[in-house]
Amino acid sequence: MNTFYKVGRVRLTIIGATGGIGRQLLIQAVAAGHEITAVVRNPNRLPETSARVIPTDFTATARNPDRIAETSARAVPTDLTATIRNPDPLPETSARATPTDLTATARNPDRLAEASVRVVVADLADADPACLRSAVEGADAVLSGLGARSAAEAGVASRGTRAIVQAMEATGGRRIVVVSAASVGTVASPGRPNPPRHNPGDGFFMRHLAAPLAKAAFRAHYADLALMEDLLRDSDLDWTVSRPPRLLNRRLRRQYRTAYGQNVRRGMFIARADVARHMLEVIERPETFRRDIGIAY
Repeated sequence: MNTFYKVGRVRLTIIGATGGIGRQLLIQAVAAGHEITAVVRNPNRLPETSARVIPTDFTATARNPDRIAETSARAVPTDLTATIRNPDPLPETSARATPTDLTATARNPDRLAEASVRVVVADLADADPACLRSAVEGADAVLSGLGARSAAEAGVASRGTRAIVQAMEATGGRRIVVVSAASVGTVASPGRPNPPRHNPGDGFFMRHLAAPLAKAAFRAHYADLALMEDLLRDSDLDWTVSRPPRLLNRRLRRQYRTAYGQNVRRGMFIARADVARHMLEVIERPETFRRDIGIAY
């Protein structure tokens, strides 16, 4: 039984809530009725089915007054309520808004009392820990879906995580769950200059074909994730690292295998939705603290 969904409403900060796994974290956390702070670079990319933030009732000053009309919009039903603490700069306007000027409502209005989302706009590629303190302060857990979408973005996971760790340490935060990748356990990093050559959970095919190909193709991405894991190991936080193999855009299956400290044997794929579910499930499980966990079907 999923113990996390049996507890009362909790406060979560979701980093990278518009990414592949971040979107799933947001959708599932909203469905569970939790209080959420979503940290995003572009609030317009929040999932339309649950968190489309729409600007309305602006009191604005603009560098280009002719664009003020673009910021007005009537509320449209979605799935939650949201406020933006720092909406400047919004991607489609130069206007400055007060914190209560952005709202989204729900397909089912009865759920508005159960789930609320506060949106904080921040660029985690060049994050200032001081700017993240308000986002993580008071959170029961921080969930991070940070990861580079291209080679040009490599470095965002480690730089963003460094800022998150510093912000959590400054505000007394303890619990953080992040997503990494299955092959990272065999990638050298400053904190682990001599990692094992093969992951103990990998079979012949993974060891000699799939893993080497993936490491060659995503060398910069994996180096970034390995450094991210170093930062967590060097911290005093109660961290958990989720290491999935190839990610799929499939529906939530709710059935998967996990392995502590190694990859799942013969585990080749998993849906982003199930990775997100597992990240939510482990929040209150002390046996997962300061552990890396392989997850796959």
